[in-house]
Amino acid sequence: MNTHTTYHPSRQLVHDIFYAVREAGFMIRDARRDSQSGELSAANVTDKDTAHAQVNFVTAYDQKVQAFLIEKLQNALPVAKFLAEEDGADKTDPNAGLCFVVDPIDGTANFIRGLSCSAVSVALLSDGVPILGMVYQPYAGELFVAVKGEGTHLYYKGNPPERVSVSNRSMKEAVAVLGTSPYYKDELGETTVSLFKKCFYHAADVRRSGSAAYDFCNIAMGRTDLFCEARLSPWDYAAGFLIVTEAGGQVTQLEGSPLRFDIPCSVLAAGKGCFTDAAKVLNE
Repeated sequence: MNTHTTYHPSRQLVHDIFYAVREAGFMIRDARRDSQSGELSAANVTDKDTAHAQVNFVTAYDQKVQAFLIEKLQNALPVAKFLAEEDGADKTDPNAGLCFVVDPIDGTANFIRGLSCSAVSVALLSDGVPILGMVYQPYAGELFVAVKGEGTHLYYKGNPPERVSVSNRSMKEAVAVLGTSPYYKDELGETTVSLFKKCFYHAADVRRSGSAAYDFCNIAMGRTDLFCEARLSPWDYAAGFLIVTEAGGQVTQLEGSPLRFDIPCSVLAAGKGCFTDAAKVLNE
């Protein structure tokens, strides 16, 4: 990953992306559901045709929200490319020039079932370096904005923005959040179980939300203290990476190497009080 970047998003660009992400969140929040079960109708849900995925669903809303975001972001920054979950991901090199990394609905399984924990995630990379990240969890009304060098701010239901920071809790005090890499059970199932056991025995407690993008935001807020997963895709963590690091936390791959934004990789994100111990424990 290139560690040098000179591009800085303008206030107008941040403003335009903010309102596009917020509108996309409203589309998710207001999705039509079965009045009894609260689930999306089967007509709106299909299984992705991927060789490695055991159950990897996409909805009509994923595609609708992504198309909306690409249109708005393209209008805001015409020179940028796109690395987006629902199409053409393998055709874009995010390490060259300006590139939006988009997950229209992070937590699709939650979204399908009416579990109110899904998020819109948008990052802007300059030569492979995240310079802007936004995550909106519309059910909670929380929109997180990070701009490189300017910290992370929470916008909550029209209130003035609040600058947020990670916790300073130790590993033994930490609430750990795990992703389970469900699309890679055959390959990474044992690794995932091992990560759970290590967190369970060395941290105070363990959680699982189903939305990695929002998990990063909760670390940035200091609500939780560490997050790990054996494999995630760049659109799951590109915005979250900047949201956590601008809030004072650290994010690497599990073994300590820098995150990749061009291929899936493992992830460890944590507050400043427990990152070193978490990295040691999880790599034992």
